[in-house]
Amino acid sequence: MLHRQTLRRRCRAFSSLGSCGLMVAGVGSLVFAGDIGQAHAQTATPAVSVVPSSQASTPSTSPYAEVDDLKLKGWNIPLPGAADTIDPDLFGIRKDLADLGIGYFGFTNSYFADNLLRHGLPVGGRQNQLYSGQLPTGFTSNYLYVTYDLSRYGIPDGQIVLGATFVKTTWTNLGPNNFSLSLATYYQTFLHKMIELKIGYIANSLEFLGTYVGGSLAGGVFGPNGTIQVEAGETTTIYPTPGINVKVNLPDRFYDKIGVERALSPDGVIVENHEDSGGLRFGLPNSGVFVINESGYRIDASPGVPQAWIRAAATYSSSNYQNYSHTGQRADHDYALFLFGDRQLWQSRPYGRNASQGLYAGFTVEYTPPALNRFTQYYEGRVYGFGLIPGRPRDLTSLVFTNNVFSSYLIDTAHLQHQLTHRNTESLSMNYSAHVLPGVNLNAGISFISNPTSVTYTHLTGSDLNLQLGGVIFF
Repeated sequence: MLHRQTLRRRCRAFSSLGSCGLMVAGVGSLVFAGDIGQAHAQTATPAVSVVPSSQASTPSTSPYAEVDDLKLKGWNIPLPGAADTIDPDLFGIRKDLADLGIGYFGFTNSYFADNLLRHGLPVGGRQNQLYSGQLPTGFTSNYLYVTYDLSRYGIPDGQIVLGATFVKTTWTNLGPNNFSLSLATYYQTFLHKMIELKIGYIANSLEFLGTYVGGSLAGGVFGPNGTIQVEAGETTTIYPTPGINVKVNLPDRFYDKIGVERALSPDGVIVENHEDSGGLRFGLPNSGVFVINESGYRIDASPGVPQAWIRAAATYSSSNYQNYSHTGQRADHDYALFLFGDRQLWQSRPYGRNASQGLYAGFTVEYTPPALNRFTQYYEGRVYGFGLIPGRPRDLTSLVFTNNVFSSYLIDTAHLQHQLTHRNTESLSMNYSAHVLPGVNLNAGISFISNPTSVTYTHLTGSDLNLQLGGVIFF
């Protein structure tokens, strides 16, 4: 084995030529858009992880292996390795920190949307904007995570993570603008990784269900997406809350995972931000306990073996919600049900390391009671692929259809007020994410959205043809 300093010098020399290390596929968008407490259509990225699990035990051949061992653990999507960042080992900082058991990972996700049909502009300007792209809309979210390795002290896979996020947007419902805690967690395993434990301020949108097309952080933010899990109280990377997660890895690739945390405010993320802008409060008005249990079967793509992942989940929240069946009253005890499935249909490179390249299909079904939730049903069908264009092995192409169904109680109330209503909103999105340089991904998409506003509309609203441009940079 080469001495560490010798290896470091050689790696720097090769890195200057752009050839040090192996690039690994990126994984799912982390941004959740929209205020579930307001009457607005919401946008975000639908997606699903298909690249190998972050808990895979295959030895790494990357010269950054000791750095990559310090990546965040416990998420249901893998993260890019140091070789797929803009600073794989700038001035040797990553490896010097790794010697101390410290790792870091960060990224910035920027997004722009605009309705090409140019109609239904909000009266009064930006403050009355109802959906992303109704007026030209910009959004950027920026994350930095620092990890500390506890396995050096005999704690199996032990890790402490601290993270912060900064969000800036031109439309408040996509944010709101904020600088806050993103993660503060302790993680370890038991019984040879059969049991995984995580406790602290947790962002469960990255721990459960796997809602990101192609599992690509590089994919950016595209198209309407189901918001039911966040309506039900699940936390996001912008709004973590105190909680505990326990996962049991069962034989034959089955698993069961349960999480208990303080629920997000049932009045929406704007209220959550107003009451807890720093992300540190244990309790909020009307916010109770959120419980989620997910069971599934997952096999990652490998030579000659296509990827498959099916999972079902149920949630319960003791939060005190607005009761749409009795206007002006509140009620607690909300729940939600979820079913997700994804399957690799064709492996373009069935042998070797690129088994994840190929064509995939998947579906999503979500339900929550209409009395307590504005969005009550969500359906999604998706077809997507990695490396479908020759010579572009890391690019992600996707075609996604979605259908969001609104609360029947809200529709009835709007009818009584002589407003125009629709029961659902449908969309068809085509997106392309290009891996142009190590750590740099450019994204473009277009989405046709019928009924882009939630529940009510006017004769001027029309449909939406959203042009979406974005970029994701890893560091």
